[in-house]
Amino acid sequence: MIEAARGAPNPTGPVRWFIRAVEDGIELRTVVRRWSVADELSARTVRVSGGAALRNARLAVAVQGRRPLLTFPPEAGLLAVLRAGASAAPQGEERLLYAVLSAGARETAGTSPAAHDVAVRTLLRRAAEAEACWLRELPERPAGLARDSTWPAAAVGPASRTGALVVLLGAEGPGPAADLRLGQALQSVRLTSMALGLRPEVRAAPVPVGVLPHSLRPRLPSGGSLAVLELSPG
Repeated sequence: MIEAARGAPNPTGPVRWFIRAVEDGIELRTVVRRWSVADELSARTVRVSGGAALRNARLAVAVQGRRPLLTFPPEAGLLAVLRAGASAAPQGEERLLYAVLSAGARETAGTSPAAHDVAVRTLLRRAAEAEACWLRELPERPAGLARDSTWPAAAVGPASRTGALVVLLGAEGPGPAADLRLGQALQSVRLTSMALGLRPEVRAAPVPVGVLPHSLRPRLPSGGSLAVLELSPG
């Protein structure tokens, strides 16, 4: 669980998340206690990336034949507690995503599918919805967004911008909970896209609403947490 969690991105600098072992599980904490609920961008970035660590650790629990049990105790500095629950056979999708996580990328034969294929978009949307989030396609990458250095680029093959799919990923609800849920969904979408042979690059997580197209903003739920992800053919 700890090894898988540490495979997730962690912001550079003094404000980071860290893992502490507990009985039959792990705790996800922040080095600055008040930042488990703070609204500063750095604090939110820690929570989103910490959510990715939780998703990795959940996969590690599942492939060991246990059900992951995730709780969110109201303690300053404590983001979440993950424990191994009852015995349960891992699902095929859990095995695949954990294999992608372990290998860094799944070797695919031939050409990867087009990012805009209906089947690809359906699988990516399902990955987000499984984490109680939503995914929408954007007509283009919002201006001014370079690749988020917190999230490493996944090299499945030679980088290609042709046919790239830009998506907006969102989690509704209060800030701290939404950030953690967004991070888990973002990691699920990243791993799913890598399993499909695509190259995912996070442009911003979380992303300010102000950088999004004006035509899109009125249709967005108030509150919550957003991320922009670009998927290119490998």
